[in-house]
Amino acid sequence: MRKTLLFIACALSALLSYADGLTSGYYKIKCTAYSRYMSEDFLYKTVATSTEFANDDYEKIWYLDVTAEGVTMQNVYTGNYIQKQTGTSQFFTTGSTAVRATLTDKGNGTYMFSSGNYMHCSASQGYNVVNWWDANSTASVWAVESVDINGADVTAARDKYNNAMGINDNADSYNAKLTEIFTDLSCSELKDAYAYASDGALEQAVAALGLPAAVGKVALKVRNQWSDEINAAYSRMFRIRDYKCYSQAEYWNDKLKATQMGDMNNPTGIFTKGAKEPLYVFVGSDIPEYCTLRLAPTNGNALARYGSGVELRKGINVVQSSASLQQFYIMYTTSERDRDLSTIPSLKIHVEGGDVLGFVDTEGMGGLV
Repeated sequence: MRKTLLFIACALSALLSYADGLTSGYYKIKCTAYSRYMSEDFLYKTVATSTEFANDDYEKIWYLDVTAEGVTMQNVYTGNYIQKQTGTSQFFTTGSTAVRATLTDKGNGTYMFSSGNYMHCSASQGYNVVNWWDANSTASVWAVESVDINGADVTAARDKYNNAMGINDNADSYNAKLTEIFTDLSCSELKDAYAYASDGALEQAVAALGLPAAVGKVALKVRNQWSDEINAAYSRMFRIRDYKCYSQAEYWNDKLKATQMGDMNNPTGIFTKGAKEPLYVFVGSDIPEYCTLRLAPTNGNALARYGSGVELRKGINVVQSSASLQQFYIMYTTSERDRDLSTIPSLKIHVEGGDVLGFVDTEGMGGLV
């Protein structure tokens, strides 16, 4: 009996210690080694970090559901959870499954999170959060601080994200209707019946088809030839382009014994000023089965690599910027190394949203250079 009581007393002591520490709630989580806040890079669905924090940066706020079995870490902006990672030095990813991590209390409001191994802010990997084995690394220690947030604001932010991403979820049904308004799925030219319609009539026709309001705004841009932008001619030239296919840079750099600088093969000339800006990308035709098509951003000085970015499909795609001042590249690449690139069809792609920055093309700029 005495041993049983002693066991119960120890268990209660542990629970009281646990309850006095971290409890369920909304938190910002900062790496103590680098003073960087844990965030979700919702473009890639990975766990990243940032040096800045504001109370409306919901992608940097996490709801921690803390129990005796561990903690789930849910991003406030997207609703995604941090997933388990078992590969050493591999990025932690996010998804819809609530996965519990193990907590280690390091004192003074700091903790280590283990889901595979430890969540580690890796300076050598762009300060992304990776799976790391060293229990003594200071870059795996996180300060956890409670955040007071407005529930209505969170709901509005989450709805904004879901509405944008919801277009992707219903892309097939929307694609079937886009050609009622536009001549093809690049959505770069209106059908004759709508070419001279009033603003109200055009938006009403889009709405009557059950298409998102954003498509109505795109239709107005096309009808008005981007007259609301600083330079309409440049806007049309950079927003609607025929994109060529390229081979894999890594393969040819290896063959030529050259240094690979990057894989960014098709600049769009479009950038986003702030985080969470939606880009609407319309791909006009089928992507060859031996090719991949992705939209990839630059993050600071980090160059996009083959396989990075968001996969694009024929028709409508929505991509949200995950950081401020991101430039975007169309990564149209073939996996068949011996294929003659001149035999691979170009893809007509139309990008709306963001701002036109432009780029220099030595092959000419549509007569404007």
